[in-house]
Amino acid sequence: MDRTPVTALNLGYARGIKPDCTIIKLIQTTPSIPNMASGFRSERLVYVGLGDTPEHKAFIHSILSDRTSSESATTFLVKPSSSVDVESFTRGFREAYFGALICLPPQPNSQPEPIGFINLQHTTHPHHRSASMSLRIIPGEQGKGYGSEAIKLQVNRTFHSVSPIIILVFAESILPSTFHDFIHSLGGVREPAIPARLRISHGRDYVWVYGPEDETASGTDVESEAEYELKLGNRPRANVMLKLSRSAGSPELAMEVVEAAAEKWGVVVVDNGEKGGVFTVEELRAREERGRAFGIESGDGSRGCENLACGKRKPQFTYYTLPQAKVEMSSHLESLLVELTEHIVTFLPFNDIGSLRLTSHALEERVSQGSFARFFKCKDIKLTTTTTTAAATLQDMERLTSQSRLVRLLEHCTITGIVHSDTTATASDEAADEDLRSLLSQAFHNLALRSPNSKLVSLRLRVVADGEKQDEPDIFRDWKSVWNAAQHTFQVTMAALQESQLLVVDLDIFSSIKGCSLASDVFLAFTKQSISRPVLGSLEKLAISLSVPPAAATDPDSGNLLGGTEAHAQSRYSQLLLPDLLDALCHMSHLENLDVHWYNLNERAPFAPPLARDPELGKSISPTPTASAPQLKECRLRGLHVSESFLLRFLAAVRPLFLTVTDTRLVSGTYAPIFDFLTGTESPVTYFALEDNCEQNTKLVHFEVPGKPKFRYRGGNVGPSMIVRRGGQAREDLRYRLPPGRVIGAGERNRWIKAKAEAFGPLDGHYDFVGLNRVDVLVGDDEGEQD
Repeated sequence: MDRTPVTALNLGYARGIKPDCTIIKLIQTTPSIPNMASGFRSERLVYVGLGDTPEHKAFIHSILSDRTSSESATTFLVKPSSSVDVESFTRGFREAYFGALICLPPQPNSQPEPIGFINLQHTTHPHHRSASMSLRIIPGEQGKGYGSEAIKLQVNRTFHSVSPIIILVFAESILPSTFHDFIHSLGGVREPAIPARLRISHGRDYVWVYGPEDETASGTDVESEAEYELKLGNRPRANVMLKLSRSAGSPELAMEVVEAAAEKWGVVVVDNGEKGGVFTVEELRAREERGRAFGIESGDGSRGCENLACGKRKPQFTYYTLPQAKVEMSSHLESLLVELTEHIVTFLPFNDIGSLRLTSHALEERVSQGSFARFFKCKDIKLTTTTTTAAATLQDMERLTSQSRLVRLLEHCTITGIVHSDTTATASDEAADEDLRSLLSQAFHNLALRSPNSKLVSLRLRVVADGEKQDEPDIFRDWKSVWNAAQHTFQVTMAALQESQLLVVDLDIFSSIKGCSLASDVFLAFTKQSISRPVLGSLEKLAISLSVPPAAATDPDSGNLLGGTEAHAQSRYSQLLLPDLLDALCHMSHLENLDVHWYNLNERAPFAPPLARDPELGKSISPTPTASAPQLKECRLRGLHVSESFLLRFLAAVRPLFLTVTDTRLVSGTYAPIFDFLTGTESPVTYFALEDNCEQNTKLVHFEVPGKPKFRYRGGNVGPSMIVRRGGQAREDLRYRLPPGRVIGAGERNRWIKAKAEAFGPLDGHYDFVGLNRVDVLVGDDEGEQD
C-alpha cells in the first residue's frame, strides 16, 4: 500500500467512550488521491450506498446484532437490535457527510457482498472542521486488513475535498495488534530527530507525543500517550494545558515535551498544578534577563524541573535559554486557511473586524477581503444645503477615495436629498451647491481612476424628509419642497458625473419612492448635453419617475395647482414624454432595461387630446431621429398619459423582448393596434404583462379571457383587467372590451382609486410624503356607488 505521509496523528481516548474503544485524530495531509473514475473502490473492496432494500436492511440488522462489536463501539447498554434501530441507524447514516457499505467485489451474475460499513459524521464543533469516522467489519472478515484499507481511502479523499479534522472510532476487535503499525499503514511517519522513547509530530496546531515503538494499543502506556497532547497556537498568547498521567509524569519526559514545544512555538512556561501531572503552558513574560527563556513551575508558585509529578517540594528555580531564532512567536490566526479566517470574520461586528486588522499586516491583508470588503461596497451620501453635514461627509469621502483601497471598492452608491419645509433658493445655497458638486465630483473622479471596475454598478437617487427635532417627521405635506429637493439632488449628482466622467451601469432616479418625481424637462435637458453622452452611453439599466414641471402645473401668483382648461399643459408634457424620451434613448447604446414612471400632479383637469396644429407638439417630435434607439430586453411603462400613435411608435422603435404596461391611459385612439403589434408574427415581444390600462382616458380595459374583474359593473360581466402571456401564448389573439356600465359597490372602487393615487397621483389635500413611504400605510374602506 502507498504510505502517504500524515503530518500529525493523535492517539487517545474519546471522552465518554469505554476503555476498549480507541480514537485516532488526523490533522492535515497531502494525500495521493485514488483514481475514482470507475466508481468508489479500493484495491480489494468496493463501496456502495446504503439502499432502501430488504438485503441492505437485513445486513445492517445483522451487524447491529453483533454483541461483541456493539459493546466496544457504543457507550449504551447493548440490547437486541430491532427494525426501529435499523431505521434510526439508516436515517443518521444518510444524513452524514459520507456513508457507504464496505463490500467484496461482486462475482459474475451477483451483487457486491457487504462486509461492513464506514461513515463520516458531523460533530459539535463544525468551526474546527472536525468530524468523526466510524467503521465496522463483520467478525468473519476481521484481521484481513479491510478496515485500514477502507479508512485510508476515505481519509485521503476527505482531506482532499474539505481538509477536516477527523476522529476515527474503532471497536478493539478490529485493531492491529501493534497500534503503531496501524498508524504506519495509514501513512503515519515519525521524526527520527526525536529520541526513540519520545515521538513528537509537529502539526499546525498541536504537538503529539508517542511512546516507544513496541507499545501496544492497550494498557496504561497507551493511556499515557493519549495525554501527551500539547495544544499550542490556538490563538496568540493563549494559555494551554499539557496533561501527563501520574503513571508517566516524570520530570525528564515533561522537559522533553516542553523543549520540543518551545523550539516549535517559542518561549513557554510549564506550570505544575496542585494535582500532580497537570501542567499549564503559557508565554513567559519579559524578565530582567536578556533573551527569552522557559521554565517549569510547581503549583505552589516555585519553579524548577525537579519532582514535577508530585508538586509538593519546592525545587530550585531553573531557566533554559534558547536561541532567538528558535523562539519567534507567530500568530495562529495568520496560519489559518483564508476560507476559515473569512468564516470567523462573518461573525464579528464591523468595529471588531477593524480592531482585528490592526493586530498585524498579515491579518490586515487577510481580513480585508470577503465579508469586510462588502461593508465598503455600498454607500449612502446625504445632500443638504441647510447644514454643513453634507460637505463634511463629502470631504471625508473625497479624502478616503484618494487614500483607502477599501473605500475605492464602492460599487452601489445612494445619493439622498434631504428635504426641509423651509428650503428656499438663495445665493448662499447656490454657493453651497457648487461646493457639494465639486467635492462629489472629485470623489467620483477618484473612483473612476482607482476603483477596480472604474465605474459604479448602481447609482440610486432618493429623497427623505427631515424634521427639526427628529430624524423624520410624522407628516410632511409640502410637495413643492419634495420636488425641489429631487431636482437639487439630480442636478448636483449629474453635474458631478459629467465632470468626473464616472460610468454608471444601473441608474435609478426616484423610482423607488412614492410621492416624488423629477420634472421631465430637467431630465430631458440633461440628456441633450454633449458632456452627458459618456454617462448615458454606459447605462445598461435606467429606472426613472418623471412628472410635469411644477411651474407649469401651478398658478404663478397663488402657487396652487391649476385646474380646468388651464391644466392642459400637464397633458401636453405627458403626451410628449415618449417621443422626447425616444430621442434621448438614441444616446444610450448599451441600455437593456428601461422603467418609466409618470406622476400626475393634477389629474382632475380634463385631458383633451392636443390638436395637430399645437406648436409645442410640432417642436418636440423629430420626424427622423438622428440615431436609432437600442433594442431593449425589458421595458416597463407605468402611469403614462399618451396617444395610441406615440405609444405604438415608441414600442416599434425599442422592440422589447419583455414588456410591462400598467395604469397607462390612451387619450386618443384605441389599444387594438397596440395589441396587434404585441401578438403579430413579426413581434419581438416574447413576454408581456398588461394591467389596469384605460382607453378614452377613463375606461378600464378588460380582457376576454377567463377570470374575474377587480369590481363588478351594472349591465353585464367582464373579464379581468390584467393579463400575462409568455412564449407561444404571446402570439394568440388578444381581445378586450370596455366596462358596460357603472361600478357596483364603490368601496372596492374607492380603495382601488386610492391605491392608484398613492402610486401615480394626483396630488390632493391628503398628500403626505412620509406617510406614502411608510410600510404600514392603510387604505380606507368606503361603500356606495360611483361612476
